[in-house]
Amino acid sequence: MAGSIILIRNRREKLNQIFSFLCLGVAYIEFGLLEALESNTEAEAAFWFSFVLFWPLIGPLFLHFAIIFTRQRFILSKKFGFTALYVPALALSIATFWLPLSGRPVHKEWGWIIGPRPTLLLVISLVIISCYGAVALFYCIRYYLVSRGQKRAQAGYVLAGLSLPVLTTLFTEDFCAPSSESNFHT
Repeated sequence: MAGSIILIRNRREKLNQIFSFLCLGVAYIEFGLLEALESNTEAEAAFWFSFVLFWPLIGPLFLHFAIIFTRQRFILSKKFGFTALYVPALALSIATFWLPLSGRPVHKEWGWIIGPRPTLLLVISLVIISCYGAVALFYCIRYYLVSRGQKRAQAGYVLAGLSLPVLTTLFTEDFCAPSSESNFHT
């Protein structure tokens, strides 16, 4: 809903478009994960987990948003920058369609999760997606430090908004999940 409200205010602004795509992507993924969690059978849970195969594209959308917000548009001015931003995540999305990221769905008291058998592809995916988030945070922190006045306040809000999901992903998916049998997100 937030993405729609922002897009209605100014449809031609690139930052608003990217923010709307980001909101839509997160909603799509969370809808699929919720449906998987509440599935009745293992086959149904497996379908919903495969439904969210575009989850790696959220990282580039975060970074794209940060690049535009921090006025680093020269990075995307050439086709190479845009390609380097989205092709690795798209390749991971396609790879997750054919190759399993981890074990089969396992039923717990709270619903279905993916089994605790991480593969090399999952570890590589998490590292790449985390790098997108870390670079986005770096750009936002740097922009916050050099901005003044209202721009600095806006940069603070964006930094806070990007920090929560990026740091949560870093700590739950990258540090805790590979070392334990608990799965926080998928």
